[in-house]
Amino acid sequence: MFLSADLKRASHRPTGPSSQGAIPSSQQVSNVRGAGGPWQHEIPIGPPPGVNYADRLMDAQDARDRAELIERDAKLKAMQKMAERSK
Repeated sequence: MFLSADLKRASHRPTGPSSQGAIPSSQQVSNVRGAGGPWQHEIPIGPPPGVNYADRLMDAQDARDRAELIERDAKLKAMQKMAERSK
């Protein structure tokens, strides 16, 4: 049977990888972002290189699509006017 002291001790027991044997208790968990190493300077967040080329291609295709829709709409309106005149 558990005593309240046992429950309290169990609730304060570590639950991370070091308590499961992944990291030996004789070693400390190191901070990978410590001084030196490959993370000495931060790289600003932004679009990856080359995205501007993809943006230009998509903008050009959007312009072609828009022009095609305008032309299609103009032809439809012209056909509707011709149909109204022939009535």
